[in-house]
Amino acid sequence: MKTIHYDACGAADDRECLNDEYVVIENTGSVAVNMQGWILKDEANHRFEFPYFTLNPGKTVTVHTGRGSDTSTDLYWNRGTAVWNNDPDTAYLYDSSGNLIDSYSY
Repeated sequence: MKTIHYDACGAADDRECLNDEYVVIENTGSVAVNMQGWILKDEANHRFEFPYFTLNPGKTVTVHTGRGSDTSTDLYWNRGTAVWNNDPDTAYLYDSSGNLIDSYSY
């Protein structure tokens, strides 16, 4: 993972800014990765399962907490509440076989 943008609204109500709460995932490898069935989750076990999606080498995808229409660069969790804690949290990325591929703590 490249970064997590948490505490999107600062002191405001996080529900108003859910699309500004996001995780950026980068494919640093040399081959495209089919991410269908991969899981992104936090320490509290909030889970996002990737739809049919291919991440090409050197490219990134941004997974937004809020609602929207998926594109080749942005995916949406479609949640109504924030996921990422404003104090320490960890994001975990698992492949479709359940293998831990990456984690990112802040």
